Parts: sequence; structure tokens; C-alpha cells
Amino acid sequence: MYFCYSVIILTKGIYGSWVIWKEGKSFLGTPKVKVKSAVGAGDSFT
Repeated sequence: MYFCYSVIILTKGIYGSWVIWKEGKSFLGTPKVKVKSAVGAGDSFT
């Protein structure tokens, strides 16, 4: 199987996310926010 992606984002929930591309990688921590509703939690990543 062969995939042709320029960027891969690996999400790790409360532990942050890795953004990986050909030239390198970057770690982004998960911001702490006040929860208003859990409806749809985990359905999207922005």
C-alpha cells in the first residue's frame, strides 16, 4: 500500500498532537478549556 501525504497529524487527546512532514516535526500541546458540552466530543479535530 502506498500513500502520498505531505503532512501527517497524529492526535493524542489530552497529551497533544504531533505534526509530521518531510522536513521535520512539531509537537503542539492541548490547550485547557472549560467544557460547555460533551456532545460530539472527539468527532472532529481543528
